Amino acid sequence: ERSLADTPPAPHDTCQWILHGRLLAGSFPGDRTEPWHSAKVRSLIDAGVTTFLCLQETGELRRFTPYMALAKRLKAEKLGEEELQGSEAAASSALDFFHCPTPDCSVTSTDAVLAGLRTIVSKLREGATVYVHCWGGHGRTGTMICAFLAACYGLTPEQAQEFYNTGERRRGARNGYWPASQAQYDQVEAIAALTVQDIWAEPRLLEPLMDWDLGRPRPPADSGGSWCGCDSISVAPKT
Repeated sequence: ERSLADTPPAPHDTCQWILHGRLLAGSFPGDRTEPWHSAKVRSLIDAGVTTFLCLQETGELRRFTPYMALAKRLKAEKLGEEELQGSEAAASSALDFFHCPTPDCSVTSTDAVLAGLRTIVSKLREGATVYVHCWGGHGRTGTMICAFLAACYGLTPEQAQEFYNTGERRRGARNGYWPASQAQYDQVEAIAALTVQDIWAEPRLLEPLMDWDLGRPRPPADSGGSWCGCDSISVAPKT
């Protein structure tokens, strides 16, 4: 059982820790204007995030301020130029970006969600800190995280829902709780019913997220391109 007291403060006000220090879930990691855009991305880099998993659709992302190049620059600044001279330091500076495009308030294929789960677990086992996001960080992100909790920790859909929404209350979410649709709950329920072989036998991971920064100016404020804004963990599939 998770209580509000059990949920530590997160790097910014529209995300929550799922596994403290290792797995974050939240909104689009940016804002429409500076300095808020850079501040939100920097908060995640400062929290140790090295892997971003985006659940937004490609067409949807074009309305949002790009964050990939900025995240890489802030990561390099954090390490310091002198640290990047050695091969080990350079390798540790790398950021990973993955994409699991999902319609807003709906679901993608179960195979794609399973690829997302395998990607999260793979990166956690490598020592990464992962940030999973959609637009607001409620429905699509909640679906991926609740599926993760069911597949990796054996939580029922009801338990996963309560765990996730406790974190939503901690971050002060007013209009967004999981699920955003019956289809999202049904998908987690279906994944919870799968066998270990069903979930983990297929090796496929997610495809990389392609940077959508085409050199275009950011959307003006009235364009509609807005958005909502355990320290050591051993991750193993359920047996």
